[in-house]
Amino acid sequence: MADQTESNRSRRRIPLAAILLLTLGVVLLLNTTDVVGWGIWWQIFRFWPLILIAVGLNIILAPRFPIISAIVVALVLVAGIGAAYLTSWDMAFDDDRSRQYGISANQSEFLELDVDFGAGSLVVDSIVSPDEGEMIMAYFNGLGAHTDDRITEDGLEVTLSIDAPGMRLKDGDAEWKSEIDLFGLLRTLGSLRWDVGVSPDIAEIILDIEGGAADMDLRLTHLNVKTLDMDVGAADVEIALPANAGHTDIYIDAGAADIDIAVPNNLAALINSDSTLTAFDVDTSRFPKTGEVWRSPDYDTAQNRVEINIDAGASSISIH
Repeated sequence: MADQTESNRSRRRIPLAAILLLTLGVVLLLNTTDVVGWGIWWQIFRFWPLILIAVGLNIILAPRFPIISAIVVALVLVAGIGAAYLTSWDMAFDDDRSRQYGISANQSEFLELDVDFGAGSLVVDSIVSPDEGEMIMAYFNGLGAHTDDRITEDGLEVTLSIDAPGMRLKDGDAEWKSEIDLFGLLRTLGSLRWDVGVSPDIAEIILDIEGGAADMDLRLTHLNVKTLDMDVGAADVEIALPANAGHTDIYIDAGAADIDIAVPNNLAALINSDSTLTAFDVDTSRFPKTGEVWRSPDYDTAQNRVEINIDAGASSISIH
């Protein structure tokens, strides 16, 4: 009889793993349906101790009250996701965590801008300070923002990245610095919000962006971007392409990303993709498909044109 009672209790138990999978599945569904951005995962990571609380409650309650245990565990997880959502990217700027960066270089007609961060939100626009000669202005909200700039013979080179101390190993005169800084990563997860303004008067701009679970809004319509090179993970990206930059090359390497590309009406486009698992939504009335590429009929003669090269995983790409 005792064995039968224990067997009945075991059958009534609801596995904690099943609740976790259902919860993660719901968040992924909200990501893929554009209800919440992919950046929420880094905020959820900050609330990971709730999983320990859920496990403890399940151990205490599940043997005698399996239904109540399932409800309590689900509420704890939902509360954690709700808190992550409320504290994600729409946080207000505060003086303790905000920084401002700007540089003027009147003689420069060239800008190479490198942006490298693990998670956060990024906006790039053509808005700069009204100060005369200002080439770039950036506002950082969050911990760990780092800037580096130098003026070369060609123009200005600027790097915006995570300020991580890194780990160093020494063996006699040899020294190595690790590229993976867990402490710096944990310190900056979900914390960064960058707003970058670039002058539309710069004749040539090269933009190199690397990001993980990020929300990006690249408003490049009025900027003379000649090259855009992006390497992103689970990102939500919106790009408005340059309208009058002459010839622009776009290179996108993405993981599970959702990418929306807006092509101005006066801009001809040639679109290449080697991605087999990517869902493509291309406006074929403007860019009819010829063989393996999508191409504007006037691409060869257009004054303003863009070549878009995409290599993506299980992503969703919209070009219009």
